[in-house]
Amino acid sequence: DYTIVMLELYFKMKEGVTSKQLQLIDPFTDELIPDDKIPDMEPYVYDWIVSDPGETAEGADCYMDYNTYPTSTDQCDLMEFSSANIHFIGEDGKIHTVSYSAENCGYALSENTEELYVWVDNDYTKMIPKPNTRIASADQFKEDCLGVEAYDMSHDDFLEYIDSCEQMGFQNKYPNEDLDYSYTGTNANGYEIDVRYIDNMHYIEITLQKEEQ
Repeated sequence: DYTIVMLELYFKMKEGVTSKQLQLIDPFTDELIPDDKIPDMEPYVYDWIVSDPGETAEGADCYMDYNTYPTSTDQCDLMEFSSANIHFIGEDGKIHTVSYSAENCGYALSENTEELYVWVDNDYTKMIPKPNTRIASADQFKEDCLGVEAYDMSHDDFLEYIDSCEQMGFQNKYPNEDLDYSYTGTNANGYEIDVRYIDNMHYIEITLQKEEQ
């Protein structure tokens, strides 16, 4: 009945799983993860595919993380599902979260909510177009750096956003390179915008800051 905006799945390792079974390499030592670290691993999967009622995200990519990099989907057989967080748009137009526990098969609705579209009004946001989407978040990370994440965006939306940036005075910093999933533009006032499209998550990341001299 609701629009799902994000899904998180959490797991725990089954008892007795060995490092040899997992075949996980520690990126710092290039050796197998020691057996005694495995019980503390809590793998999780998340995706940011927005699905309206009646739609499906079947086939969408998910990221998995457990302090190192997975090497095979067969590793999922060595884990047990423990909990989930489902983020959805409520009737008040805000993002709500319901949590599910596999241990007791119970659901709990969080009292905390998030705004669906967060935008700041300052000199930085006046230089760039607002992403044309329902779900976005803009944050002035530092005095001289604006960061934006815009979700539920297609690759065509990404290209249209770049076109809008150039209509507002930005020029491609690397015109001889193919425009695929990233764009860097500069304007006459010495500001640089970086726009990156993450295809399997359907969102764009935007950074605007003073161009380095």
